Amino acid sequence: MAQNGVGLGLQALSSPSFDVAALDTRDFTPGILNPLSHQLFRYFAEYGVSEQMLALLLLERVVDETTDQQIPNDPRCWFERPDCPEQIAPEATLA
Repeated sequence: MAQNGVGLGLQALSSPSFDVAALDTRDFTPGILNPLSHQLFRYFAEYGVSEQMLALLLLERVVDETTDQQIPNDPRCWFERPDCPEQIAPEATLA
């Protein structure tokens, strides 16, 4: 305590708590690597998630079936930025 009889104190306690689920389970790896089913896409659309948000989050690229051209789903390409990835030509795709 100070000599004039006034003392100040501040104490803060923080102990954050959270759980982390294991991501190395037998179901996680195939689940993250396999394409989503159209039923799951439809479920989110019917639940109220906007089509634009679903396209941004769930689609990797758009494939033109007539020319086999693959167009990446990358926000950098929406505004014609110079760092937009190039479109993938049909002969460059892996078999």
